[in-house]
Amino acid sequence: MSRSLRKLVEEPFGPYADCDILTADLLCLEDLQLECRGKPTGLTECEPCQPEYHKGPLKHGDIEVRFRGVLEIENFAWLTHDAREVLQNDLRSISPYHTLQSLYGKNGTMTGGSGIKVLVQGTKAMAALFLSSKLVPNGLILFSKDRNRCYEVSSMCIETYELSRVVYMVALDKKMRRSKNLAATDVPLRTPDWFVQLYKSYLANDATQVARTRRIMPPSSDSDTMPGTQDRLRNGRKRTLPHISTAEVMSLLTSQAEWLVSNQRKRIRDRFFNVDVWTEWLPSVKQARREAAQNGVTWGGFNPDEPDDGSGRSGEAEDINVPRPRRRVTKRKRPVGPPLQSGSAKKRYARQRYPSSDDMEDAYGRIYDPDFSPPSTPAASSSEESLPSQASTPTDPALLAHIPSALMEPPPLPTSYVWVCPLHHCSYRIDLKRLTNENGKGLLEHDKQRLSAGGWNLNEPWVHDCFLQMVSVHYRWHEEQLGIETTWEGNRPKLLWKNPERHTTQHRPRRKKPQPAMIKQED
Repeated sequence: MSRSLRKLVEEPFGPYADCDILTADLLCLEDLQLECRGKPTGLTECEPCQPEYHKGPLKHGDIEVRFRGVLEIENFAWLTHDAREVLQNDLRSISPYHTLQSLYGKNGTMTGGSGIKVLVQGTKAMAALFLSSKLVPNGLILFSKDRNRCYEVSSMCIETYELSRVVYMVALDKKMRRSKNLAATDVPLRTPDWFVQLYKSYLANDATQVARTRRIMPPSSDSDTMPGTQDRLRNGRKRTLPHISTAEVMSLLTSQAEWLVSNQRKRIRDRFFNVDVWTEWLPSVKQARREAAQNGVTWGGFNPDEPDDGSGRSGEAEDINVPRPRRRVTKRKRPVGPPLQSGSAKKRYARQRYPSSDDMEDAYGRIYDPDFSPPSTPAASSSEESLPSQASTPTDPALLAHIPSALMEPPPLPTSYVWVCPLHHCSYRIDLKRLTNENGKGLLEHDKQRLSAGGWNLNEPWVHDCFLQMVSVHYRWHEEQLGIETTWEGNRPKLLWKNPERHTTQHRPRRKKPQPAMIKQED
């Protein structure tokens, strides 16, 4: 689209009454304004379900609420015959070289995907619907008196929004309560095991499927990705992701167990889980922590019966064995027997119950990190696919703890077209409808033009790829600010500190103490 034509469609024409110019039934309005008796108003004052409705000017019942918004004419067929003549006259007064027919062409759409903007005004009818309409399930829908036409409201002016916030909050609260009750579990059944299984079902397993075919923070050169596809893996290739075990999730839960129980105990009603069951569970947590500390292991509720080799990725149900408090039994001392026998048995039990330092290194090497996972390999036999991918050397645990968890998860594509960085104190945002030069860093020039031209939808794969690439560029900036860099050992990634001398903590395996030789005693 030329510069002169782009300038022509920037400012809206009008205003026009919707009954005079429109034929379509479901349209999208921007910058909505609501007005009553010449003063700005909002949904809080003009919706009958709100208490403010009976205190304002609408309590008499014969007052109308008028609306105005910006509508982009994406298709020439939306306009009535009279509207085309009126709009053509307004267009000729600005640019005598363009006509509506020449702008929209034979197929009725403008080149580049955009269209002429007009100011549409009408009279509001019926109650507005927010998060409750099948036509617009995730937004606001407004009705006009003309043919009961529906408008999807994508944005509001500031005054109208401020006077509509109560309606939004009430509707959102109802939506959340309704969604919560659809699959609600009775409070007595909400045990620690239930929480762990719920976490794995909705967070651990679902999030990994996206990362199997895309890379969020790819290296500068990667043979696994297809050129020009914004880091989509080659056809037939999938990344082997580490298995998130039940024991790992249980370990995270136990680290927060005390304050969770204390918080819920203070509540008289609306408790989230069964406090009595969780209170009975706390002694076993404390006992397991003490046993772990005695053996030099950081607490983690590891289940020795659960394989940690990725075999649980098929989605089968796993048994969660929460450690129970064990009764101490005093045994008689044997008069005859090798020395240190009871101590050896205790150490042997500890080694079975808790992972050794070597196991801890392997666990750190398999931490789920979709941004820094090793390159995938072509499709192979089932025996090869069952082997989990693992870094050749362990990553410094202090470095992994330094990385925010938000950088480890694929960002969801925003249905509002606006993505905001999830990190605290970071106001960076990407508006897919209004890209800035900063947003477009890392994109191909062709993709920048396609996004700026419009006419696309969020279901197109190339739009998703462009979004992930833009987020990746921003995440790499956070990585640099944290003092972290990614290097490669062959075809495997390695996370390192840029200035390792500033970080003295190194992850070294503990040397095992030499065991005293066992001397066989003769009878």
